[in-house]
Amino acid sequence: MAVLHSELRQASQAQDQERVREVYSEIAILQPRSAEAHRGLGLACYLEGDFEAALIALEQARSLQPDLAGVRLYLGICYYRLNRFEAALSELERSPELRAGDGTASFWLGASYRALGRLSEAIPALEAALGRGPSEADVLRLLTRAHSERAAEWFSELLGESADSAPARLLRAEELAMDGVLDAALREADAASASMPGLSGPHRLKGEILWRRGERELAVREFRMELLSNPCSAEAHLRIGIHARQAGETAVAERHLRSARRYGRSGSGSERLPEASPGRESRVGPEAASGQVPAASRSAFAAARHAFQRGEAELAVDLLERALAERPGSVAERRLLATCSLEMGRARKAVRRLREVLSRQASDPAAIYGLGRAHELLAAQAADRLLELDPRSPGVRLLRGEALERGPRYDFEGALAEFREAEALDPDDPGVQQAIGRVLFKMQRLEDA
Repeated sequence: MAVLHSELRQASQAQDQERVREVYSEIAILQPRSAEAHRGLGLACYLEGDFEAALIALEQARSLQPDLAGVRLYLGICYYRLNRFEAALSELERSPELRAGDGTASFWLGASYRALGRLSEAIPALEAALGRGPSEADVLRLLTRAHSERAAEWFSELLGESADSAPARLLRAEELAMDGVLDAALREADAASASMPGLSGPHRLKGEILWRRGERELAVREFRMELLSNPCSAEAHLRIGIHARQAGETAVAERHLRSARRYGRSGSGSERLPEASPGRESRVGPEAASGQVPAASRSAFAAARHAFQRGEAELAVDLLERALAERPGSVAERRLLATCSLEMGRARKAVRRLREVLSRQASDPAAIYGLGRAHELLAAQAADRLLELDPRSPGVRLLRGEALERGPRYDFEGALAEFREAEALDPDDPGVQQAIGRVLFKMQRLEDA
């Protein structure tokens, strides 16, 4: 046995995986009751990519010593590699590494949850893996996709359960615009505005469509309407500022461009929840009108709402956070806090507050819409971080382009730029060519598409 262990050390030092496997196999035959021997054989098979053989050895190790380090963890990974996701989840959930907070265990647990469509559990598991062992790029790739898929789930729920609500109409308008069906998008945006006067979003969308068509005067009119309900819209300020500069209105241009820089500081964070403009009662939720906020809450709520309407989202957040730390608060306060949080790019905080809204007021269309937008923002932010880590990867460029294409701003120009970068890195990738054609079509560049 001493000779075998000596050979094992030599093979390991030489990184001769084939010989390591052979020696562990001999040791396991000589010591059939040794969990360590079967674990070693299982890990050697795993490193060679022979997951079926690894399962046999690791299952034997588990039967002898269930809590032996690495056994359940690598059993879970092998099951995952073989697309046996339920079995993977069972092993990973019971692994001592997960109980100890190991990042690798969290990563594979999150990957298994995602493979099973359990996205609300996958996302926190993947977030727990960041900076704790696995490749950050690998974690961010899965997080980007998980957040995008979670957004799609929320939007599907909104369209299924509240199809006639103003947020659902706004979502349909945005999806039609994303697909390049612009006339139908304008009709849906008008219907959303009519259904909930003061709703933020429809006028911004109409403005973007008209701007894209070259109808700048009409577009600016829509952007000004957007600012009545959404004073923090970076897109509206930017377009108005550009138009004013081209018209020689320097003071107006500088004021709006300064606001665009201020509100656009959080990257993709300018998308908001549907929110009623001041003086108009929102039709989403019984507490949206200030008179229905509990008396003890009205002072803080009114001050926060006033700050928000002045474009001071950070002050509004501070006022609401302090108020909610002292008392339970209302649905309206939580919705406004989520709105302001999204303005500032704080999507995780928005998700938490919107879940609180749904716990008190199930199937609230505005909250469901906001959760979808928050997860789109989180996907875009994860893609941005991934690009910083791996800027030369065509797959990363493609992933980030998709996040921009489908994200809160429907940034087709940005998406096209990412797809072009991916094309330069890998000219023969058919997926990249398909993405370029798709986004050109959405931009109404039909001949190029």
